[in-house]
Amino acid sequence: MKIETTENFYGAKVMVTGGAGFLGSHLVDNLLKQGVKQVVVLDDLSRARKDWYDAKKNCEKIHFVVGNILDESILSKAMEDVSIVYHLAAVSQVMKAAEQPEYAFLVNVIGTNRVAEAASRAGVSRFVFASSREVYGDHVTLPVKESSPLNPKNIYGVSKIAAEIYLKSLNSQKIETIILRLSNVYGPGDKERVIPLFIDNAMRGAPLAIYGSDKALDFIWIDDVVKVMMEAGLGPVVPDGAVNVGSGKAVRLDELAYRIRDLSYSTSLVQITNLREPEIENYEADISRAVQYWGMKVQDDPLYNLGEIIRSYPEQENTTVVVKVVDSEMINSD
Repeated sequence: MKIETTENFYGAKVMVTGGAGFLGSHLVDNLLKQGVKQVVVLDDLSRARKDWYDAKKNCEKIHFVVGNILDESILSKAMEDVSIVYHLAAVSQVMKAAEQPEYAFLVNVIGTNRVAEAASRAGVSRFVFASSREVYGDHVTLPVKESSPLNPKNIYGVSKIAAEIYLKSLNSQKIETIILRLSNVYGPGDKERVIPLFIDNAMRGAPLAIYGSDKALDFIWIDDVVKVMMEAGLGPVVPDGAVNVGSGKAVRLDELAYRIRDLSYSTSLVQITNLREPEIENYEADISRAVQYWGMKVQDDPLYNLGEIIRSYPEQENTTVVVKVVDSEMINSD
């Protein structure tokens, strides 16, 4: 029997795959505040926020299932009585997907297929999928609309498109699906993406490396993303299913680097070199659809909480300068 969603999350049982990661953990925290009956977190813990997991692993309202989304038996059992699924688990970095293309395809496409099929069998009402701006590739005309051509430059973007196509076919048959094409998310608890890597290098006096002299990307604060995800779980179903989630404003990476350097009182050099082949050079999201259907609100300055992240940065016990190679698409989900 199909389980119907309600006007709010109170008393609902919700699943979040990848729920112990950066994005997932923030979403789970917000769901708990909304009075859910239980959140089922399915995660292999390979990229979990260890401090968050240690603090939450005994929480009565969180049921942790340590496992892989490719395991159909785990999925079927974990999905019992779930009404809403947020599917965030993925190989979510461009360069990692390029290094392991077969594994990226297996997790991002076959894994999504298995999670969605299990959700359909369990009578789940809505399936919210974390996709990526990488599906668009580079576009001359900005901002990029959901109707813009999909022309990915890398295996990660290709895998997300394949998963989207499958979910759209499922939406027409069995289950409501929402596809969120996320921009570059930043916030507390993230250690892998471009902003925390820049901050870490700035604090150590190491160079801030940028690949692409004119590179500009769309950044959005984690809390703003979570608000949209909550609306996606209960709000109106959007025609065609796909929605851009970003600030709607591109920020040049050299501007970002200099701003981090200034806010952290660093003397780090900003080094600009050639764009790497798999990476997108420019992206700015058209967020009018998210505004229209879910009332999304954004700040004038996409980096409005950058200072908070820098102020909360932990003191470094080891002052050795370590140069980290920054992948500007260490972004998503997760």
